[in-house]
Amino acid sequence: MEKIRITQPDWDLADWGPADLTVEGVVMALEGCGDNESPMAVVDAYGRELRIVGVRRQGSRVEIVVSAEGAG
Repeated sequence: MEKIRITQPDWDLADWGPADLTVEGVVMALEGCGDNESPMAVVDAYGRELRIVGVRRQGSRVEIVVSAEGAG
């Protein structure tokens, strides 16, 4: 199975380190690709959709919680 390629004008975050992966940074990338009316999905590197089950605060970190089971 071939991996998805991220090209311009998409936002390639592959070289972002943990310190760069902030709420503000991810929101900036999302806004660069859409707006409040744009549907959003989380997919793995091979295009399989992961179902978003929540967002939680874990100490000082924010986590997007996904499940591979029951994804559309």
